[in-house]
Order: sequence, then C-alpha cells, then structure tokens
Amino acid sequence: MPLVSYCVYNGETLAPLQHHVFYDRASYVEVEREAAETVFHLCKEHGYEAYMSPTMEMTRDYIDLGKPVVIVKSLVTESPLTQKEGVMVPTLEKLLVDLHKDEDYYFVQGVEETYILKNARSLYDINESRLKRYAKRRNINPQNFNLQ
Repeated sequence: MPLVSYCVYNGETLAPLQHHVFYDRASYVEVEREAAETVFHLCKEHGYEAYMSPTMEMTRDYIDLGKPVVIVKSLVTESPLTQKEGVMVPTLEKLLVDLHKDEDYYFVQGVEETYILKNARSLYDINESRLKRYAKRRNINPQNFNLQ
C-alpha cells in the first residue's frame, strides 16, 4: 500500500524509559483510518495474531502483550513521524502523547507515565513545540507534559 500514510513500532521501544518494565512485545501498525481494516485483514491473512483498535478492557482481558501480536490502529493526521531505515516510525513526542491518550496503553498510564516522561526528558532532547502541537491535536492539555 505505497500511497497510504503509516507508522510502525514495537512496544519494547519504551522499555528503557520504564520503571516497572512491562513486556510489550506487540507490533503497532498505525495507518490512515480508511486503510486500517484492510491492513488488519492482511495481517490476519498472513498468520499474525492481530487486533483492531482494542479498548482498554479488550487489551487487559484478551491480548497477551508478552507474545508477538499486531495492534492495528488509525493514524492521527499530522502525527509527528520520522523515517528510520526506510520505514516510518513515530517520534518520541508522538509516543509520549499517545501513551497519555490511548486506552490500549492503560498499563503505563498514571505513575508509570510520569516516570517515562521524566526519563525521556533526562535521556533525550524532546521537541517541546512538536509535543505540544501534537498534544493539542489529540485534545490534551499540553501542560500535562511540563518539560521544565
């Protein structure tokens, strides 16, 4: 699907930032809303255990994130992405905002999310304007990401 905007990443990406390491071996595939169902079915046809936009309850009760599964989600328009080795991946700013907003990241919200943000600030340069712009795009108060 060469004309579809997407990003791909693995849940283990955040492990170095976590205090209580929760093994998230899921591969996340975010694609334009119109293509999400098609990508979900393609993953299933190729033998992957795939889930489409799971809720918090579905993730908690039915998805074993310790196993390699594929989570297909709609890509928010104007998401901050970057290219690594020819593949579109989310920026750190996108991941931090999505962790705060998305139900399927329930296991890292709250105190763990605060710890992740603190570690991200100490280990990486965070583009504050990019983070705040994307937070506004996701209807989140940018003050939730106090970077001072």
